[in-house]
Amino acid sequence: MNTLGFSTGNQPLLSQRIFALVAFVLTLIAGATYQNGVNQALFGQINTLSQQFINDQLLIHITEFGNGTLIGIILLLLAIVHSDITKRVLFAVLFSGISIYGLKTLFSLPRPPAVLGIDALHIVGEPVLTDSFPSGHSATAFLMAGLLWLTYRNTALRWVWLGLASIVALSRVGIGAHWPQDIAVGALLGWLTAWLACYLSQRPFKDRGNYISGLVLAFVACAAVFTTPVEFKAFSIIQSIRLGLGVFAGILALYFALRLLMLRPAISDWVNNKTRWLVNYQNWLPMRFSKFGLVGFTGFLVDTLVYKSVMAAGLPHLVARAISYWISATTNWYLNRQFTFNDAEFEEKSSQWLKYLAMCSGSFVLNYGSYYLLTEKYAVLGGDYKFLAFLIGIGMGVVFNFGVANWVIFKRDRKDWLS
Repeated sequence: MNTLGFSTGNQPLLSQRIFALVAFVLTLIAGATYQNGVNQALFGQINTLSQQFINDQLLIHITEFGNGTLIGIILLLLAIVHSDITKRVLFAVLFSGISIYGLKTLFSLPRPPAVLGIDALHIVGEPVLTDSFPSGHSATAFLMAGLLWLTYRNTALRWVWLGLASIVALSRVGIGAHWPQDIAVGALLGWLTAWLACYLSQRPFKDRGNYISGLVLAFVACAAVFTTPVEFKAFSIIQSIRLGLGVFAGILALYFALRLLMLRPAISDWVNNKTRWLVNYQNWLPMRFSKFGLVGFTGFLVDTLVYKSVMAAGLPHLVARAISYWISATTNWYLNRQFTFNDAEFEEKSSQWLKYLAMCSGSFVLNYGSYYLLTEKYAVLGGDYKFLAFLIGIGMGVVFNFGVANWVIFKRDRKDWLS
């Protein structure tokens, strides 16, 4: 299994040093931006560069990867796959939530639009004037990166999420919502909170504690979608995604409630009788699909970033869709080989990669074909709704890809499938 118990003795020495180095670098940045002149000058440079080189819609999608509900859902999915990390997830969310909102309330510092004036900077979305310090999105993104760093051995997964967290933090300056000092302190807060949560959760919860924790976290994630202020009201696709996250969080809450009820023998027996036909698959299929979904989500991030970047460069959206698809397909192949199907039969990378791309060719017909039909042939989803067609295409390809990857490309010995 790819997970590690937290004990620092189980962490490779290089991994420990890099984790400490990241914390040290973030501390230096926070200290350097303490001077108001440096903080404002650096803000102006980042904000101006973002305006010149990055499309506003791309910035919005990047910054939303620091959304607490999104990160909470990913962590809950990980907790379903590896229940021994539920305690650290609970502690991480509690500690970060208390510290972020506590510091915002304590300092109540003005945001860039309140200091510089709305017309003096590039703002994406509605201008926010108060509670600048620290950046909640930056803290959440680095909390996720820190937890993954301390939980999984996979080097690529660690660095991808650390890089993504850094981009999310910078995007908060790019949209005019935070100062550089806000994102540096927020990132440091999230990074150290991940360490503290892991340190205090070396003894995992038992099943009841895991399910109660999951239920509480899922309920909070769902409630947050419908109670927190909307940041990008003018962008309907963001509102649709956030609504979808809220619904999915509600589904997770129902899942944990059911698992909690199943601790009662009578209810457990009834459910098991109704799902007996799944008994031969319960030990491997859900775990593989959950890992596959996590890798797929990482590929989705790559897909989205490339798609939006190519679109921002001025190329046609059909060309952008083709380029982003194949780059994300290669990313998914590598992560699935190293993470999802690391117990599969050994095969040379080159031949396995070619098989994976061949599989993607079939998936590409479903993915790209549905996108073309919805946006061009029948024009059901045009204009701002092209991204929705983009998501539908991805969904159609996921089922096809998992079946072929699981049973053909990354196959195991059939005797092991039911063990």
